[in-house]
Amino acid sequence: MCGAPIRLSDGTEIGCRKCWQCLKQKSQDWVGRGIAESRTAIASRFVTLTYGGGDHPAAQFLTYEHVQRWLVEVRRKAKVRYLAVGEYGSEKGRAHWHVLLFYESGKVPEVELNKRINHKMWPHGFSQWEEVSTQAIRYCVKYVQKDKGAQEKQARFALSKRPPLGAKYFEMLAAKYVDAGLSPKELEYSFPDVIDKKTGLPETFRLPKQSFSAAHYVGSFVRLWQEKNGNNRWPSSELVDYFLDREAARTPLDLGKERFAGRVPKPERPPPHGSEPVYSPTVNAYFSDTPIARLWFYRNNTGDLVWHEKLGKAGNAVRNNRIVLKGLHPDGSTGVPLSKGRRV
Repeated sequence: MCGAPIRLSDGTEIGCRKCWQCLKQKSQDWVGRGIAESRTAIASRFVTLTYGGGDHPAAQFLTYEHVQRWLVEVRRKAKVRYLAVGEYGSEKGRAHWHVLLFYESGKVPEVELNKRINHKMWPHGFSQWEEVSTQAIRYCVKYVQKDKGAQEKQARFALSKRPPLGAKYFEMLAAKYVDAGLSPKELEYSFPDVIDKKTGLPETFRLPKQSFSAAHYVGSFVRLWQEKNGNNRWPSSELVDYFLDREAARTPLDLGKERFAGRVPKPERPPPHGSEPVYSPTVNAYFSDTPIARLWFYRNNTGDLVWHEKLGKAGNAVRNNRIVLKGLHPDGSTGVPLSKGRRV
């Protein structure tokens, strides 16, 4: 838990990202996602890239361009995702790189493992290839927990981001919930063979609630559920509802497009602490007043009927809903022309 959490405008608390607790959680998140990525790869490699002996000039500085060119060569014959860390040696301060390669398809180089070799793809010095292990993944991300001195501040950390590392694994995990007819209720996950030394049980990892990985995981569940079950609602889950509500609050309504033939469906119940829903014929939607704002019952981008905070007009920037609320009429309209005499 963060020692100095930051509170957002909606009341949500997020980590400061600077204290040791946040750094540890960040490191643990990368470890979990690195393991997840390795579980869906056809092969994984842990590669150490060093520079030539003596006073090799490149060994004095971390030059990410060298790794970028190396990755281009690696990707010529294979589709590969990666996590790369550059650091300086503790004894002589020489720059070197550690790279985790996750092969999705293509040809895996046939190189001798666990031995320093000269390889044509890395002309700057030696490279050493090994099988990826949990220990190797931990080694690559452990530096984020260290106090950063002058050299650590120059260190580089880069990884595949689109989609987030481990995305395919979490899509498979979401599919398991769909096949079982269940909804995910938490963001924790584990691997049967990754054991916590303190408890003797599978180590628990957790996706940060505000991360793209968590949103991708829950979004994959919703998409796969709808593909299999159509409009049949998934079992109740506060986790899924949280992400859908968050998406709804960020997605403005496009009132310039008619989304319903005839009258919009009436909500079964008002939102938490909201007034009884009232129908607005001018926008063909129900609204409810809550202590925070007036909410509107409309479809989001996934086609679900949910409560939205924002209003919008086709082709125009979205105005802050708190400003719009000041001039709302009892039926929910503002008196501002939309098009062809209609009022919003």
